[in-house]
Amino acid sequence: MHYIFNNKKYTLIFIFLLSTLSIFIFLQFFILKFDLIFTLKSLLKNSYLFSIEKFANPILSLLGSHAYFENQLLYSNGIIVQGFNPEVRYEKLVAILLVLVWLTKALLLRKVLFTGLFAIAHFFSNSLNIITGAHLAALNIQNHTLIATAHTIDLLIISTLFIMWFRNHKNIILSKLAKFKLNIHLLDNDLIIILTVFGFIVISSFLIEIFEFKIWIGFLFTSSKKILELFGYEVIVDNLSLVGPNGTVMMSKACLGFQLMLLFVIMIILTGDNNKARWKYIITGILFLNFINILRFVFLFIHLQKHGEYLLSIEAHSLYNFLTYVIVFLLWILWFEKFADIKNPDLKSNMVEKSSERENDNFIQSGT
Repeated sequence: MHYIFNNKKYTLIFIFLLSTLSIFIFLQFFILKFDLIFTLKSLLKNSYLFSIEKFANPILSLLGSHAYFENQLLYSNGIIVQGFNPEVRYEKLVAILLVLVWLTKALLLRKVLFTGLFAIAHFFSNSLNIITGAHLAALNIQNHTLIATAHTIDLLIISTLFIMWFRNHKNIILSKLAKFKLNIHLLDNDLIIILTVFGFIVISSFLIEIFEFKIWIGFLFTSSKKILELFGYEVIVDNLSLVGPNGTVMMSKACLGFQLMLLFVIMIILTGDNNKARWKYIITGILFLNFINILRFVFLFIHLQKHGEYLLSIEAHSLYNFLTYVIVFLLWILWFEKFADIKNPDLKSNMVEKSSERENDNFIQSGT
């Protein structure tokens, strides 16, 4: 982390993000009974969903569907459809991409234009998801493939916008990344970037729907059970659940952190030449992230056994997400600063050539 913490700008950004996260978690745990942030977020979310539902009704009608929305409730032939809850998705992804856009040194008009395009893409993507889900719910059909297809199309649209931004400002972005002394030659190849981004979306979107990951979940819960038994707790792993006398911890495959781990792997692959160090770091990082997940189940199980219910003001999944984002960010920094270019022959040869050129120049100058 030599460059990061010897650069005042990046140090201040890191301290600000870490301080904001710490304050937020502290307020959630110890202070707030009435959360103003979540209340405001809920208000904005409901307004946004109301706009999407107004847009969705004529589309559903054109498709010949019997589904329609009224006062944020889904109806089919005049009967309320139970169990369908429209959600706002991709807000975190779009927020991160917009931060990257606004951090890029570019014309203000371009930034405003792409911000508008991202807003339109986000609205369209959520509308497509809600329309697809509403139509299937009205027919009482569970078609995971169709839902996954809609989800994949949405992510491809949003990602394509960012790829367009990256290509238009590639020289500026790569020059900034070069300051970290990374080997980023793969990022200079547009085809590799497109295949990597689109491959990540297709794999992460469809694998979650196709496979159940029962072996993976079973391993996490079995490991959690062994740790809990060391502390004297009675634990049973039953149907992919941790069962105790005063509460049960259940898990869905979405909680595995599969997409975040895949993103972690892709970043390491794209920013280094030393294959031996790269794969060691990837394996170690994935094992470490799974160990953090196991600790989450252990602490949550202990909390439930002591209190009989979940009492913390912040939701456990949200807290785990915050922590894993910070951990992955720190793992990236560690990789960039310590391992990315270890034993990089190209980098070393370039440094030797530059050093010899300087020595020759000094020799010539001293001779004259």
